[in-house]
Amino acid sequence: MYLSNSIELPNLEGQVLDLTKKLIDQVKLEKSSLVLKCRSTEDWMGLINKQLKGSEKYKFGYLRRYEDVINDKKKLADEYISRITDLQMLKNLANTLSISPDVAVSTYREARFDSWGVILQLGVVAF
Repeated sequence: MYLSNSIELPNLEGQVLDLTKKLIDQVKLEKSSLVLKCRSTEDWMGLINKQLKGSEKYKFGYLRRYEDVINDKKKLADEYISRITDLQMLKNLANTLSISPDVAVSTYREARFDSWGVILQLGVVAF
């Protein structure tokens, strides 16, 4: 069944061409939009990388200062322990010297004025 000559078919070629051009323009717009988003993301990533490098430099500086402080603390602790040891030795010496007169007096009394006994007992205390 053929259409009669009296009915004309609309010209679809022009409409299809217009629709195709319109779709191509939309695709071009979407492409340019995606390109701009991609560039924006790349710029953002570059900024984040710069911040990361700056943070790493700060981290290394902080670690270096931390290690220096730990080393200083160790030096101070060693010096403090050395001073404590010296003070303990001086305390022991002072205690020994404070006891010596008492020992000498008691030795003198025990020896009943025996000078040889006093010398022997003082020698024992001294060594």
